[in-house]
Amino acid sequence: MRIVAASLFLTMAATAAGAGEQTAFLELPAYPATESVKYQGRMKTNDVPLDAVVATTGDDIEKVMQFYSDYILAHAPNGVQRRTGPGAGYIGYFDPATRSMRLVTVLTLPNGKTMLVYSNMNPRPLLDNPGRIPDDLPAPEGATGVIATEEREGRGRHRSVSFSLDQAPGTAREAVIAAGRDRGWAPAPEERLHPEQTMLVRGGARCMVKVSAETPDPDGEPDADRKASRITMLIIEPELEEP
Repeated sequence: MRIVAASLFLTMAATAAGAGEQTAFLELPAYPATESVKYQGRMKTNDVPLDAVVATTGDDIEKVMQFYSDYILAHAPNGVQRRTGPGAGYIGYFDPATRSMRLVTVLTLPNGKTMLVYSNMNPRPLLDNPGRIPDDLPAPEGATGVIATEEREGRGRHRSVSFSLDQAPGTAREAVIAAGRDRGWAPAPEERLHPEQTMLVRGGARCMVKVSAETPDPDGEPDADRKASRITMLIIEPELEEP
């Protein structure tokens, strides 16, 4: 289940809609304090299609996780949950009737809000479909654990990519910027972001890059000598040349 859940952390979109009348998303209860729905529809993760809803709330991740933990324990004996770091986790269950995994993936955003990604998918194709970083994005050599998502929005496209590098965060950040320059991306001249974040631009496209120290696998032993980073990219392209 780990590869399935991890692949859902990265899905984000930028169109807003009210959530006041929503009571459920993909047969999971909508979080009571949902502030907005960012996306509803069909998208791809590592080229595997899935149904997804992306929403946000002002409540912290602990409160959100507890809400869904109580629900899953009460309604689904085959539920799963996992905290993959201080600001990320997932909870859900396998639905044997539809052979699908229903998950709520929870992620703390840089602005302090919490993102919820509700998803419904057949997890089997992901096991045979490792992620690949699109050639036009600023990724250095040596990336592992790649998770890529894509969804169309009108004439534009929103993508997200996450991967690991065996480099300390500062070195990894410079490697990403250098790879970006090779592909036509440049740091935004007005960049005034958190030290972990970099904004790259190319034409009208924007690529937000976050580099952070990779959290050791909670199921394994931490390696104190390993200098590893996790890179997350959110790419917004307002208009594509191709149809």
